[in-house]
Amino acid sequence: MRNEDFNEKYSDNLTDGAKGLDVPLSYDVMKKLDEYFQEFQKRYFFNYSLLEYRNGKGYFEAKGLTVDEMWMIEDLLTNNK
Repeated sequence: MRNEDFNEKYSDNLTDGAKGLDVPLSYDVMKKLDEYFQEFQKRYFFNYSLLEYRNGKGYFEAKGLTVDEMWMIEDLLTNNK
């Protein structure tokens, strides 16, 4: 899946005008991220605006998740293996 496909699939949860996923990911990381987002989108208040790298670290902006879930996604993006 490409970044554009991911953002389209989860467009109902993407904040209007936001970048969304903007990180080149390996197949395995994209698959895992997709699995997490399938669960996240079931939450009424979940939305996201950004998934990217900053200074060599994954960065994720979202609402409706726990701090641990946010860190889990940031770690996934950072490790990208």
